Amino acid sequence: MTIAKALVKIRQVGTVKAVSGKLRIQIPASLEAVLEQAIEVLRERKVEAIALLAADQPLPEPEPTAQELAWASAIFARTGVRLISLDGQLHIGVWSDLDSPAVRAAIAIFHPEGVPVIYLDGPLTPMKYRLRRVSGEPVAALIREEMERSSKPWKVRNRANWHLVPWPLADAKPHTIDPQTGLRPVSEWGWSCGRGFRRPH
Repeated sequence: MTIAKALVKIRQVGTVKAVSGKLRIQIPASLEAVLEQAIEVLRERKVEAIALLAADQPLPEPEPTAQELAWASAIFARTGVRLISLDGQLHIGVWSDLDSPAVRAAIAIFHPEGVPVIYLDGPLTPMKYRLRRVSGEPVAALIREEMERSSKPWKVRNRANWHLVPWPLADAKPHTIDPQTGLRPVSEWGWSCGRGFRRPH
């Protein structure tokens, strides 16, 4: 594999930059095995790779390997990605709850030229494409709309899924209610609650 092809393969799914004489490669962790050959080429020929990056010339589009195509196909099958035709234009349909860096990387492998991505659970998708065969549940409409405006929609979704979980008190005890007053007895208020009260004379 040439340096130019290695650079293009990395850029399809991540970034590669020259910083202070070093190569900085950022790719989804799930793709490290698939892109192992390209990463090794850049490491072994780092000086040439940095020079090619500095030249800032157009790089050729390499054909995906059989391993990359198999990996991308498995991602599509596991997440229910579909091809959709809207007004004669090809789109990629993705479920909002299953969108991820791996899904976007798989799309880039099959469509490096770029294809619009829409959510299968969104209003633009015709009903005939909404039959779901994968597990999970689409996100709420408000969250999906915010995802559609973001370059990293999975981060928007993950932030929205945070929930406040009350921390159980180890010393919590059941209490009684005075049937006449409807209140807990003073004896069960605890020191911090009753410290402002004085004993009656």
